[in-house]
Amino acid sequence: MQIAAPQQSLQWKLAAAFIAVAFFVAAFVVVVIAFHVDALERAARLEGAHVAELIADVAIQNGTLRPDLQAFVDDLVAPRHRDIVIVDARGMGLADADADEVGQLYRGDSGNEVTKTIGDGEVRSFIEENSRHRNGAYQVVVPLRRSTSNVSGPPLGAVIVEYTAIREQLFAVERRNLYLLSGVGAGVVLLVTIFGLQIAARIAQPLHALKNSVERIADEDYEARVTVGPNDELGLLGAAFNKMAENLSASHTELLDTKRQLEQRVAQRTRDLSEVNVSLGEEVRQHKLAVERADYLAYYDVLTGLANRGLFLDRTAQHMRSATIDGHELAVFLVDIERFKNINDTLGQAAGDDLLKQVAKWLTDNVGDASLVARLGADHFAVVVPEVRKGGDMTRLLERLMTGFLEHTFRLSEVELRVATRVGAALFPNDATDPDTLLKHAEAALKKAKASGERYLFYEQKMSDTVAGELTLENQLRQAVDREEFVLHYQPKINLETGKVVGAEALIRWNDPRTGTVPPERFISVLEETGLIFEVGRWALRRAVEDYISWRSAGLEAVRIAVNVSPLQLRHRAFVDEVRQAIDIDSRAPAGLELEITEGAVMEHVKHNVDSLDAFRAMGIRLAIDRFGTGFSSLSYLSRLPVDTLKIDRAFVVDMTSGPQGLSLISTIINLARSLRLRIVAVGVETEEQSRLLRLLSCDEMQGYLFSRAVPREVFAANYLPSVLAVEQSA
Repeated sequence: MQIAAPQQSLQWKLAAAFIAVAFFVAAFVVVVIAFHVDALERAARLEGAHVAELIADVAIQNGTLRPDLQAFVDDLVAPRHRDIVIVDARGMGLADADADEVGQLYRGDSGNEVTKTIGDGEVRSFIEENSRHRNGAYQVVVPLRRSTSNVSGPPLGAVIVEYTAIREQLFAVERRNLYLLSGVGAGVVLLVTIFGLQIAARIAQPLHALKNSVERIADEDYEARVTVGPNDELGLLGAAFNKMAENLSASHTELLDTKRQLEQRVAQRTRDLSEVNVSLGEEVRQHKLAVERADYLAYYDVLTGLANRGLFLDRTAQHMRSATIDGHELAVFLVDIERFKNINDTLGQAAGDDLLKQVAKWLTDNVGDASLVARLGADHFAVVVPEVRKGGDMTRLLERLMTGFLEHTFRLSEVELRVATRVGAALFPNDATDPDTLLKHAEAALKKAKASGERYLFYEQKMSDTVAGELTLENQLRQAVDREEFVLHYQPKINLETGKVVGAEALIRWNDPRTGTVPPERFISVLEETGLIFEVGRWALRRAVEDYISWRSAGLEAVRIAVNVSPLQLRHRAFVDEVRQAIDIDSRAPAGLELEITEGAVMEHVKHNVDSLDAFRAMGIRLAIDRFGTGFSSLSYLSRLPVDTLKIDRAFVVDMTSGPQGLSLISTIINLARSLRLRIVAVGVETEEQSRLLRLLSCDEMQGYLFSRAVPREVFAANYLPSVLAVEQSA
């Protein structure tokens, strides 16, 4: 096989490459010389600028030009014959090496470099045409400022200094080096060219011989060899070629080895893919389990494993269809675990969860079929009785179920409990014909049973009417919050000794646009059940504080306002912060606020509540125990409560005039308060006889219809809050 001859020989290519290298070296030397010359130019310019800045610093004395400026310039010019010019901000000569140029506009800068430097304060250089220098005089211009430490103001002018002599001295010193660098560069170029041509010839000859041998190998002449030359790269190339020819016979064996390796890799890849398939199968299985888990959670309660509301209603609907076909009744029981919240709070959530699991198991075991039982809420379970025969005694069934539950002992860790229940029941088809309504009626029966204290109740239509009325009232109250229909009325507190108004209780009223003013006993319980008490209570607290501050600001003799606190508010963890925010609007607010808390509310969570009361006292707020005597508090707890006032409940005030026992009870409460250094307020005083007896018993204050009902804020301020000026004048 004949290899085509190259269009250009390798020898000339290599020669051309070395010549190119020689030119590159020459170009590099030229660039180095150019950079060196440029560095000399910049060094000369920097030195000239440095001299000019020194002259500018000395030309200023105490922020102004020195008076002997021309003499100063003459002294600088005389020893070195250097051209120095100082101009003002307009470019007019102030001092010049040529005294005749003083007072004239400087024109030596063809590019207006002096004017630009005066304008922006930048250092510039230029070449001035000059008869003394054939190539022109090299000048540098720097700004002339009042102070070197303050460069923010405009320059007073500029200093122009010739640095031609400096430049010539630097070039004179470096000229020999430049000549030497040029000579060395030329020598290197010549040597590279000569040696390059020789090397090209020595490389081309062995390569030509190698080409001929390759042509023989291509023609299957595996005996072709090349003569190995010197031990250099070309010699190594020849040896490698000979080695290649010797190894051609072994190529077939290597190809077989390669085939075997490829087969092994394919097998390994197959195994890897198999493992991937197994992994994918596991992922698919896990995904399937996750889907099944999601489906489970959609229909079952996670904690107990019982059906949830949705699945229970579906199953109840199926049983209803069977009951319709077979002509029998069906019952739904809704079971409430009594005092579950107290168990959960006392023993902990884990114990509460354990109890719910045990309750679920007991119901399942006693009903006999887990599909008939469901958990519908935190402590609510539901049971469907698929078949109730006519004439069947459902009461006996419920009694047996509830009695068995009460007699069963639930074990929670080391605690044994017996738990009571309340049940609401509804029958199909008498009470409802669909599962949702049937369950809703069972809920109405349960709610009525809890309110009335009954252990269980069957649904009646009036229960739905009551629930519907409560729902309507709830919706109306939510609208009342949004429409700001609540107002505060104030009932005065009277000092029994002086007869003066010394305080007031803020009582909330609802201005219903449909029925007029609604008293609190109609809606407070609904506010607490729905959670609206937090928003309404927060509003009442802030409004009472705002009224007190507005009365003080108007110059009235404002009295302390007592605001009632719901038990739910007192237990809420954010209530202390809410009170703090309410009084932060004015430093006078704490002195005008008293919080009234019922005795029963304080005793529910004593430790938490005492911490809250301590926080209120630290804010400067007074505290009162309302309805004292109705909450069964112990004297040991009462002595530790950080309170200021006890309010005797209205029921005790009414009984006071009915016999000696009632009067003795009031006297005992007052004496107890005296021993604890607490003030006493009697609530609900309606007769002169009650007022007289309370005064004889040394009660501090009273409030009630005898003196005044609760009145709107404007009426209270007008009737019971005199101006501070009037009080001072009467005093």
